[in-house]
Amino acid sequence: MGTIMSEARRGIIPGIVVEVARSEGVNPEKLTSMVARGVAVIPCNSSRDRKLGKPVAIGEGLT
Repeated sequence: MGTIMSEARRGIIPGIVVEVARSEGVNPEKLTSMVARGVAVIPCNSSRDRKLGKPVAIGEGLT
């Protein structure tokens, strides 16, 4: 398992991207492309619990 960006660049849609895309109201393929191009990020540390809140996407064209 690689980083979200490395998987996106290989054309893999990580589960976290699908989850965030749903909450952001964005198509998962579009968000994957944005992450791969570096215009959006999903700050998420997979080794930590999600007690701090739900992951979100930050970037161009996102709300």
